[in-house]
Amino acid sequence: MMKKGLLTVALSALFLAGCQTAGSSIELEEVVATPQLEAAIKNFTNETAPSYAVAYADLNQDGIDDGLVLLEGEEWCGTGGCTLLVFEGLADGNYKLASKSTVANAPIYVLEARSNGWSDLSVYSKGKGQVVMKWGGSNYPSNPSLQPTLIIDSKAVKPAISGKIDIPD
Repeated sequence: MMKKGLLTVALSALFLAGCQTAGSSIELEEVVATPQLEAAIKNFTNETAPSYAVAYADLNQDGIDDGLVLLEGEEWCGTGGCTLLVFEGLADGNYKLASKSTVANAPIYVLEARSNGWSDLSVYSKGKGQVVMKWGGSNYPSNPSLQPTLIIDSKAVKPAISGKIDIPD
Protein backbone atom coordinates (compact mmCIF):
# COMPACT_ATOMS: atom_id res chain seq x y z
CA MET A 1 0.00 0.00 0.00
CA MET A 2 1.31 3.43 -0.92
CA LYS A 3 1.16 6.14 1.71
CA LYS A 4 1.87 9.82 1.25
CA GLY A 5 4.36 11.36 3.65
CA LEU A 6 1.75 13.69 5.15
CA LEU A 7 -0.65 10.86 5.84
CA THR A 8 -1.19 10.30 9.53
CA VAL A 9 -3.92 7.70 9.40
CA ALA A 10 -3.64 5.18 12.22
CA LEU A 11 -5.14 1.78 11.67
CA SER A 12 -4.51 0.19 14.99
CA ALA A 13 -7.81 -1.17 16.24
CA LEU A 14 -11.42 -1.78 15.42
CA PHE A 15 -14.00 -1.44 18.16
CA LEU A 16 -17.69 -1.97 17.58
CA ALA A 17 -20.02 0.70 18.92
CA GLY A 18 -23.70 0.63 19.73
CA CYS A 19 -26.01 3.34 18.47
CA GLN A 20 -25.41 5.62 21.41
CA THR A 21 -22.84 3.88 23.57
CA ALA A 22 -19.86 1.57 23.32
CA GLY A 23 -20.39 -2.13 22.77
CA SER A 24 -18.12 -5.15 22.53
CA SER A 25 -14.64 -4.72 21.12
CA ILE A 26 -12.21 -6.60 18.91
CA GLU A 27 -8.54 -5.61 18.78
CA LEU A 28 -6.70 -5.82 15.47
CA GLU A 29 -3.07 -5.42 14.47
CA GLU A 30 -2.03 -2.58 12.17
CA VAL A 31 -3.80 -3.29 8.91
CA VAL A 32 -2.53 -3.40 5.35
CA ALA A 33 -4.54 -4.44 2.33
CA THR A 34 -4.40 -8.05 1.24
CA PRO A 35 -3.16 -8.54 -2.34
CA GLN A 36 -6.74 -9.35 -3.38
CA LEU A 37 -8.16 -6.17 -1.83
CA GLU A 38 -5.32 -4.10 -3.24
CA ALA A 39 -6.11 -5.51 -6.71
CA ALA A 40 -9.78 -4.52 -6.28
CA ILE A 41 -8.74 -1.01 -5.19
CA LYS A 42 -6.38 -0.63 -8.16
CA ASN A 43 -9.10 -1.88 -10.50
CA PHE A 44 -11.57 0.68 -9.12
CA THR A 45 -9.16 3.64 -9.09
CA ASN A 46 -7.35 2.70 -12.32
CA GLU A 47 -4.13 3.72 -10.53
CA THR A 48 -1.00 1.58 -10.17
CA ALA A 49 -0.21 2.90 -6.69
CA PRO A 50 -3.33 4.37 -5.07
CA SER A 51 -3.04 5.91 -1.62
CA TYR A 52 -5.60 4.82 0.96
CA ALA A 53 -6.36 3.72 4.51
CA VAL A 54 -7.95 0.31 5.05
CA ALA A 55 -9.77 -1.61 7.77
CA TYR A 56 -11.56 -4.96 7.83
CA ALA A 57 -14.83 -6.02 9.46
CA ASP A 58 -17.48 -8.62 8.70
CA LEU A 59 -20.17 -6.11 7.79
CA ASN A 60 -22.73 -8.57 6.38
CA GLN A 61 -22.31 -11.35 8.97
CA ASP A 62 -21.26 -13.99 6.42
CA GLY A 63 -18.09 -14.93 8.31
CA ILE A 64 -15.84 -13.20 5.76
CA ASP A 65 -14.17 -9.85 6.43
CA ASP A 66 -15.18 -7.00 4.17
CA GLY A 67 -12.83 -4.12 3.35
CA LEU A 68 -13.41 -0.47 4.23
CA VAL A 69 -11.16 1.75 2.13
CA LEU A 70 -10.78 5.51 2.51
CA LEU A 71 -9.08 6.77 -0.66
CA GLU A 72 -6.63 9.66 -0.42
CA GLY A 73 -5.22 12.26 -2.77
CA GLU A 74 -6.51 15.06 -4.97
CA GLU A 75 -8.34 12.64 -7.27
CA TRP A 76 -10.44 11.25 -4.40
CA CYS A 77 -10.63 14.08 -1.84
CA GLY A 78 -12.27 17.48 -2.00
CA THR A 79 -13.03 20.18 0.52
CA GLY A 80 -15.80 18.08 2.10
CA GLY A 81 -13.89 14.82 2.44
CA CYS A 82 -12.68 11.74 0.59
CA THR A 83 -14.18 8.73 -1.16
CA LEU A 84 -15.06 5.75 1.03
CA LEU A 85 -15.30 2.35 -0.65
CA VAL A 86 -16.77 -0.78 0.90
CA PHE A 87 -15.66 -4.04 -0.69
CA GLU A 88 -17.53 -7.24 0.06
CA GLY A 89 -15.21 -10.11 0.90
CA LEU A 90 -15.96 -13.21 -1.19
CA ALA A 91 -15.51 -16.89 -0.32
CA ASP A 92 -12.69 -17.25 -2.89
CA GLY A 93 -10.65 -14.52 -1.15
CA ASN A 94 -11.42 -11.81 -3.71
CA TYR A 95 -13.37 -8.60 -3.16
CA LYS A 96 -16.15 -6.90 -5.08
CA LEU A 97 -17.19 -3.29 -4.75
CA ALA A 98 -20.35 -3.09 -2.64
CA SER A 99 -20.63 0.66 -2.03
CA LYS A 100 -19.07 4.04 -2.79
CA SER A 101 -19.62 7.18 -0.72
CA THR A 102 -18.10 10.60 -1.29
CA VAL A 103 -17.26 13.38 1.20
CA ALA A 104 -16.42 10.92 3.99
CA ASN A 105 -13.85 11.60 6.70
CA ALA A 106 -12.18 9.69 9.51
CA PRO A 107 -12.99 8.61 12.10
CA ILE A 108 -15.05 5.78 10.65
CA TYR A 109 -16.86 3.45 13.04
CA VAL A 110 -18.46 0.06 12.49
CA LEU A 111 -21.61 0.02 14.63
CA GLU A 112 -23.34 -2.94 16.25
CA ALA A 113 -26.69 -1.86 14.79
CA ARG A 114 -27.59 -3.40 11.43
CA SER A 115 -29.78 -2.39 8.52
CA ASN A 116 -30.85 -4.91 5.88
CA GLY A 117 -28.31 -7.43 7.17
CA TRP A 118 -25.24 -5.15 7.11
CA SER A 119 -23.59 -3.27 9.98
CA ASP A 120 -24.34 0.43 10.14
CA LEU A 121 -21.33 2.70 9.73
CA SER A 122 -20.60 6.09 11.18
CA VAL A 123 -18.33 8.52 9.36
CA TYR A 124 -17.30 12.06 10.15
CA SER A 125 -19.08 14.61 7.99
CA LYS A 126 -17.54 18.08 7.81
CA GLY A 127 -19.90 20.58 9.42
CA LYS A 128 -22.15 17.90 10.97
CA GLY A 129 -19.92 15.61 13.00
CA GLN A 130 -20.44 11.84 13.14
CA VAL A 131 -23.31 10.62 10.96
CA VAL A 132 -24.98 7.22 10.58
CA MET A 133 -24.78 5.36 7.28
CA LYS A 134 -27.30 2.51 6.98
CA TRP A 135 -27.15 -0.20 4.34
CA GLY A 136 -30.07 0.45 1.99
CA GLY A 137 -30.29 -3.06 0.56
CA SER A 138 -27.72 -2.60 -2.20
CA ASN A 139 -25.30 0.01 -0.83
CA TYR A 140 -24.54 2.61 1.83
CA PRO A 141 -25.66 6.22 1.14
CA SER A 142 -23.50 7.96 -1.46
CA ASN A 143 -23.42 11.27 0.43
CA PRO A 144 -22.77 11.04 4.20
CA SER A 145 -23.48 14.76 4.70
CA LEU A 146 -27.19 14.09 4.06
CA GLN A 147 -27.41 11.45 6.83
CA PRO A 148 -28.57 11.90 10.45
CA THR A 149 -26.02 12.71 13.13
CA LEU A 150 -24.94 10.16 15.73
CA ILE A 151 -23.69 10.67 19.27
CA ILE A 152 -20.72 8.43 20.06
CA ASP A 153 -18.82 8.38 23.33
CA SER A 154 -15.42 8.78 21.68
CA LYS A 155 -13.66 8.00 24.97
CA ALA A 156 -15.26 4.55 25.05
CA VAL A 157 -14.77 3.49 21.41
CA LYS A 158 -11.98 3.59 18.88
CA PRO A 159 -12.59 3.91 15.14
CA ALA A 160 -11.84 1.43 12.37
CA ILE A 161 -10.09 4.22 10.47
CA SER A 162 -8.82 7.19 12.43
CA GLY A 163 -6.45 10.05 11.95
CA LYS A 164 -6.01 13.08 9.79
CA ILE A 165 -6.11 12.99 6.03
CA ASP A 166 -4.96 16.12 4.25
CA ILE A 167 -7.88 17.45 2.23
CA PRO A 168 -7.19 20.05 -0.48
CA ASP A 169 -8.57 23.56 0.11
